[in-house]
Amino acid sequence: MIRMKAKTTFSQGASGAVGLALPTAVAPQREGRRRPPPLKEIIRRMTPFCRKHGITRLEIFGSVARRAAKRGSDVDLIATFPEHPGLEIVAIEQACARLLGVPVHLLTRAAVDEMTNPYRKATIQRDRRTIYAA
Repeated sequence: MIRMKAKTTFSQGASGAVGLALPTAVAPQREGRRRPPPLKEIIRRMTPFCRKHGITRLEIFGSVARRAAKRGSDVDLIATFPEHPGLEIVAIEQACARLLGVPVHLLTRAAVDEMTNPYRKATIQRDRRTIYAA
């Protein structure tokens, strides 16, 4: 995960055009790398979260689903929404990471269905497990 500095600057060039300097990437912090919570704990924490954010189905895949997670592993999730949340998906992913205490990769079901990499898609399909359904 790449974190961004909060400062965004604007500058005016000789032609009078205003330029935007986007935030610069900051290396992720290595301190505090933890093991993800056990699957039962993830389910316990994510159930009220899903209700609050309108997630109708939540699936988990990757090392946590395979019960092979170790220190530094992230949690890979697939969320189904009644309507695509647009850019709000980023805020939802960050809220999941705060709730679970480890990095989270949040995909939408539509994104998985539309994947063109057959190997990646097959791996996700093999590991995915439903952990919440409304």
